[in-house]
Amino acid sequence: MEQESILGVIPNVHSGLLGQKAYNLVVTRAGIIVAQLTSDMIKEEAGRASREAKEEGKGFLKRTLATMSAGMTLYQRYFTMAPAAILAENQGNFMIPVEHIKSLKIKKGRMDDQSRQQSDELRIKWSGGKNTYSFTSISAREAKELLGRMYPGVK
Repeated sequence: MEQESILGVIPNVHSGLLGQKAYNLVVTRAGIIVAQLTSDMIKEEAGRASREAKEEGKGFLKRTLATMSAGMTLYQRYFTMAPAAILAENQGNFMIPVEHIKSLKIKKGRMDDQSRQQSDELRIKWSGGKNTYSFTSISAREAKELLGRMYPGVK
């Protein structure tokens, strides 16, 4: 049996009241794995990034920058993990199977009154309910193209 491959990731998305919960949306042909990004994961990655920068002889400012940006690149590890391992990583991780998806809609963020770009939004209606995620790490167009590889009816 061929292992399910990762088509891509919509990184660093937020959901919930005031966007307090962070996730990475891992897209496979079988569906979307909602992988929770916990504070422990970010602390662990920050420590690893700091140690690595120190071993490379980087100065204080570069080590600090590596530590501060550690959570933003954490999603890259999912490209080397099996979907089952991603699901088992946290108890907050879950799968939205493609056959349970009723609709996927992407809403492009607008400019606010101070000419700041608002987050793009992904709305998922599925047999388990409705989920809304805001994102800024990739464009709405890139997200639509990625999701379209799994679910051709994305709007």
